[in-house]
Amino acid sequence: MASKLFCSTLNSPIGHRLLPSNPPFGPVGERRELATFVAHHRHSTRERPGKMGKIRKSTRTRGRLLATAAILALLAPLGIGTAQAGLMSYQDGYEFNPSAKWSIAGSHSSGGGFNINIPSSARTGNNSGWLGVQPGGWAYQQIEIPTGSVSGRPDTECAAAIWIKPMVIRQEVAIEIWDRNGNQLYRRLSEHAGSENYQQIYTDRWTLGSRTSVFVRIVDYGTTGQGGTIRLDDLVFQCYFIG
Repeated sequence: MASKLFCSTLNSPIGHRLLPSNPPFGPVGERRELATFVAHHRHSTRERPGKMGKIRKSTRTRGRLLATAAILALLAPLGIGTAQAGLMSYQDGYEFNPSAKWSIAGSHSSGGGFNINIPSSARTGNNSGWLGVQPGGWAYQQIEIPTGSVSGRPDTECAAAIWIKPMVIRQEVAIEIWDRNGNQLYRRLSEHAGSENYQQIYTDRWTLGSRTSVFVRIVDYGTTGQGGTIRLDDLVFQCYFIG
């Protein structure tokens, strides 16, 4: 998936709370214009016979309708008063020149890289990232996301999510948010079992303030005594604002 930055405004009566405290982000597909929190409502495209014959529904149109419905649901009445609410959404699926956008660092001979044109390693598309750590070490990938279009707006709150695939029995992984001055704005550490499937990690909501860009950082730790590797794919970053 190429990186995409989308910003829109919607008139909706809303309160002061824009994001659920633990927003479960949905999967990101190449045909989706916006990442949403309600991906479990998406169904596969089918042909259904009827009185007027078969009706073919395009996957692209359905994806757009679901995205619109999701935004409207998130911006539903949660309080009193009327204001103009907006959404900024950024997506990256490692599909186009990931080495120019993602930076990598590590310790104790740990590091990371990219799986290019290997669909079997990716969650969607052809590419993905990876991190590999040695026992006692750590490694991270991070990407800088521009937020100038919503910076300084009142009550702007943001959240991020990415899909990971742990390749060993047990690994500790953190998702972190940093600003350009080296301040950590958010961190969530979780332990994940090895799996044949991708698993999603995400942040709670946090306040953007006047920052014009932030870094989303994914850290793999070799603290379980065995090291290991994780794969990464389908980053989603969203901010909601009033005004």
